[in-house]
Amino acid sequence: MLSELHKSGMVPSDSMFTSALFACANIGALEMGRQLHSLTVKAGCQCNSYVGNGLISMYAKCRNLENVSQVFNTMRVRDTVSWNSLISGISQNNMLDDARSIFEKMPRRDVVSWTAMISAYAQTGQGHL
Repeated sequence: MLSELHKSGMVPSDSMFTSALFACANIGALEMGRQLHSLTVKAGCQCNSYVGNGLISMYAKCRNLENVSQVFNTMRVRDTVSWNSLISGISQNNMLDDARSIFEKMPRRDVVSWTAMISAYAQTGQGHL
């Protein structure tokens, strides 16, 4: 549907892209998510934080960590949600040391940041920060 909309010359909104990415993440539809990523590039919105965070979450849930990092690194603006999405995605894939390293590099941490790290440690059976 988004592809047809784009072909007709209309640009899907950021919320349409993120909703579709969320659906892909929930069903593990990596190939469809990649196609959506391509459409975001064509629409020129892949670098904004709203769509970027959706891409990070989708790639993380589909276990495509190379693209998680690529999307994060190409985002023009990385807000706290972007950092938290990256930490959550990395830790969901059992890469606790990498998640901790990212956490330590965060410019600002919030409750979600701390919760993501505490959850990551709890899931791996490590109880210290």
